[in-house]
Amino acid sequence: MSELLDSPANFLHYLSQRTRKSKFIIANNEHEVIGAYLHGGLAFNGRYDLVRVEPEMANYVDMAMEIRRNNGESFSIPEDLMDELQGTYLGGILSVLQQEPSTVAIDLGLLLLGLVQYKVPIRELNLKIEKIMDMISQGHDHGFSSLTLSHISTGITFMCVPDPTESYAQKLWAICNIRKYEHEQERWFGILLLPSGDLISVCVLNQA
Repeated sequence: MSELLDSPANFLHYLSQRTRKSKFIIANNEHEVIGAYLHGGLAFNGRYDLVRVEPEMANYVDMAMEIRRNNGESFSIPEDLMDELQGTYLGGILSVLQQEPSTVAIDLGLLLLGLVQYKVPIRELNLKIEKIMDMISQGHDHGFSSLTLSHISTGITFMCVPDPTESYAQKLWAICNIRKYEHEQERWFGILLLPSGDLISVCVLNQA
């Protein structure tokens, strides 16, 4: 199964979705479920009490394997998530994280993949990131904006800075630490960006 998904974050996202929605799904075999994920990300929770996965969904697995055998690109982000993230700063951040093997990158990538599922308004969040980038062009030393996902006891702080110096990374860590305990969350991610949208670094504070 890991051959069909091109990053550990995608693999973990599938397992998370599959476990959470198992009681809604009827299928002949796991190939059909994987195919449905490749096609639409299992994006049906809350709309139906029970979902029957058609056998034709297994065709998406065959297509993905054929692409892999031909040394092409595998299916990546499910279509529903791709539509939401396309052209956003989150989408750009995710594309970088998918190439990083670190635990922090994988966990953050998994969280970003799940933002649509958590009903976070992606475009609205993108505008918040744009605003903190505008602060740099207006002469501010830095700008930041935070998001709290209380239902999964997690938060994210986006911080934009004019250059990738270590002092800014330390400042981001301090802000995340304050926000984490202020909002009483178990986990808090920090994302450090340049005004261009390029990712500098990420950090995470877990429950002590």
